[in-house]
Amino acid sequence: MNNPILWLIMCGPLVLTLCAWGQLLRKRERPRGLTLVAFSVTTANALYAAGLITYYSIHPIPDNVPPWNDSLVLNTALLGLCAPVAGILGFIMLARGGPKWLVIVIELVSFPLFFLGCMAAVSV
Repeated sequence: MNNPILWLIMCGPLVLTLCAWGQLLRKRERPRGLTLVAFSVTTANALYAAGLITYYSIHPIPDNVPPWNDSLVLNTALLGLCAPVAGILGFIMLARGGPKWLVIVIELVSFPLFFLGCMAAVSV
């Protein structure tokens, strides 16, 4: 689990999400309900991905486990199902007049997690 590219892909969205939360909380106006829901789902996905890589770095899996029994691969494949939900909510938020910068952040966070989840699902 010492692959820096994997760490960047799995933990980078959380860093971006936390920076966006700081920007969102610093503004004087209160965000609408759909904005909070969409961004909370995005944050949950990013937190899940960062938690996966951290957990499996502390508790490594043996190298001789096939991909269909590897819990890291199976849990990462779950991101392929969860990340599009945040992306769709982001586009709905944009259609209802949500902040464009936040939609860009949601899509930038959701796409790499979706891509990684799909690649993990294909490997099983």
